[in-house]
Amino acid sequence: MHKLLARQLRKQFGSLDAVPESLRPLLTAVDAAYVQADDERAMLELSMENVSVELADRYNRLRNAIDEKDGVSQALSVLAATLESTADGIVVMDLDGRIVRSNSRFAALLQLPEEVLNARDETALFGFLSSRVEDPIALVAEASAAAQYTGRSTSDVVRFTDGRVFERYSLPQRIDGRTIGRVWTWRDVTEQRSLTAQLEQAQKMDAVGRLAGGIAHDFNNLMTVILSNAEFLQEDLTEGTPQRSDVDEILKSARRATTLTQQLLAFSRNQMLRLTVLDLNAVVYAVEPMLRRLIVEHIAIEIHTPAELCLVSADRSQMEQALLNLAINARDAMPRGGVLHIQTARARVMADDPITARGVPAGDWILLQVRDTGTGIKREHLGRIFEPFFSTKALDRGTGLGLSMLYGIVAQSCGHVVVDSEVGAGSCFSIYLPETHGLPELEPVDVAPVMVAGRAGTALVAEDEDAIRHLMQRSLERGGFTVLCAANGQEALALARAYVGEIHLLVTDMLMPGLSGRDLAVAVRAQRPETRVLYVSGHSEDLVEWTGLVNAHSGFLAKPFTARTLDVAARELLGDSIP
Repeated sequence: MHKLLARQLRKQFGSLDAVPESLRPLLTAVDAAYVQADDERAMLELSMENVSVELADRYNRLRNAIDEKDGVSQALSVLAATLESTADGIVVMDLDGRIVRSNSRFAALLQLPEEVLNARDETALFGFLSSRVEDPIALVAEASAAAQYTGRSTSDVVRFTDGRVFERYSLPQRIDGRTIGRVWTWRDVTEQRSLTAQLEQAQKMDAVGRLAGGIAHDFNNLMTVILSNAEFLQEDLTEGTPQRSDVDEILKSARRATTLTQQLLAFSRNQMLRLTVLDLNAVVYAVEPMLRRLIVEHIAIEIHTPAELCLVSADRSQMEQALLNLAINARDAMPRGGVLHIQTARARVMADDPITARGVPAGDWILLQVRDTGTGIKREHLGRIFEPFFSTKALDRGTGLGLSMLYGIVAQSCGHVVVDSEVGAGSCFSIYLPETHGLPELEPVDVAPVMVAGRAGTALVAEDEDAIRHLMQRSLERGGFTVLCAANGQEALALARAYVGEIHLLVTDMLMPGLSGRDLAVAVRAQRPETRVLYVSGHSEDLVEWTGLVNAHSGFLAKPFTARTLDVAARELLGDSIP
C-alpha cells in the first residue's frame, strides 16, 4: 500500500519532495503504518518460525512414539504367538485370582467350556475342575499356598478321573522386582507317565521272572527225582496196601507241586510252549463246558465270537489255561453274582490308536476279552496284579499265581495284556495276540503213557545232575535198555568213542558245563550217524535251540518228567530202528 501510494505521488509531482504540505500528513501516516506492519510481519514470521520448530519437534516425538508403540505391539504379537505355539497350557493370574491371559492350549487341555473361560476367575475354574480331578482338595490347596507365598515357585501332579495326568507349575510374575501375579503352566504327561510305568513294570516283571524261572528250574530237577522214584515204588507195591496208598498220595502232591513250578515257568516266560495255529474261537468254545462247571449259578456267562476265524500262533493248553485263570479270577470278584462276558474279535490297531500308548503296537491282532461286573481292582493294586504270589484274596483262596501265569503265557506268545478296572463296576482284561494265517490244528487227543518192558537197545545218558542221571539210568534199564552213563559232555563223548557196540540212543541234557548237549550230539553223530538223540531240559531257550535241530533223528523231553514219559519218548524216537 505504501509503495503504491509513493509511486502515484512521484508520478504526479515528480518526486516526494515536491508533494504539497497538505498531503504530507497522509504520507507520514502511511509511513508509520507501513513500519508498524513490517514490525508485526517480522513478529509474525518469528512466531511462525517458532511454531514450525515446535511442530517439527512434536512431529518427531509423535513419530518416535508411534514407532515405539509399533515395536511394543509387535513384541506383544510375538509374545502372543509364542504362547499359542507352545504345547503346554498357560494361564496368567493377577494377585486377586483373576485370569489376565491364557492361551488356547490351556482351554483345550483342560476341556474348559466357554462360560468358565468368560468368567476369567479362579473360582469358576477350580469349581469346574474339582469334579474332574481325583484330589480336588490338593488342586485348590496348592493354588492357595502359591497365592499366600507369592514369591515362591510351585509344582505338583494333577490326576484326572478319566486317566489323564498333568504336571502343573507356577512362577511369580514380576515387574521391577514387584510381584504382580503368577504364571501357571499345565503339561499333559499322560503318555510319558504311561510309558515310564510300562517300562518300570516290564523291568520289575523281568527281574522277578528271572528269579522265579531259576527257582522253578532247580525245583523241576528235584521233582523229576521225586516223581520218578515214587513211580518206581508204586509199580513195586500191590494196589490196595497202605504202603501203595502212601505212595499214591506222594505222587498226587508231587504232581501238584509240578503244576506250581509250571505256573512259575509260565510267568517267567520259560514255559515249554508247543506253538500251533489255533482258532481262538474254537478254544473258547472248547473251554466253555469247564467254565460252566466252575462258575456258580448266580453268575451268567455270555460268549460272543465273530463268524470269521481268529487265528493265532500259540500253545493250545496254555491258551485254555489263560482263559480259565481269567474266568476264575472274575468269578471270585463277583461273590454276589453278575455277568461274565467273553468275546473274541479281529482288531486292527492304527498308529494313532489310543491303545498304542498302553503298549500295544500298531498291527493286526486277535483280541480275547474277559470282562466281569464284579468288585473291581483298586488303583494301588493294578501295578502289582501280575506279580507272583500277590493276591488280595484270603489265604485259602489261591496261590496268587493265576494272573502271573496269564502274563507269562501272553508275553511268551508275543502278545499284550491291557487291564481296565473301576472299583464297584468290574474289570476288563484285553489280551492282544498277533494274528496269523494258516490252517488251524485239530484238538489233540491225550493218550496216557505206558511203560513197555523188553529189549530196547543201548542208550548213552549224559547228565551233570547225579540224582537225575541215576533215575534216567534206572528208568531206561527198566524199559529194557542197556545204559551207559556220563556226568558231563566230555565223558559221554569218550564213552561213545570207546564203546565197541552200537549206541541206539543218546539222552543228553541241553545245558552242561564244558561240552553242551548240542555239541555232544553233533560229535557223537559224526562218528555214529545212526544214533538218535533225545534232548532233555527245563529251559525254554533250549527248546528254541532244539527246534533249529529238529529232524527224524532227534526229540525233546521237558523237565520234570517221569520214568514212564522218558521211556515212551525214547521208544517213540527209536520207532522201528531197533531190530
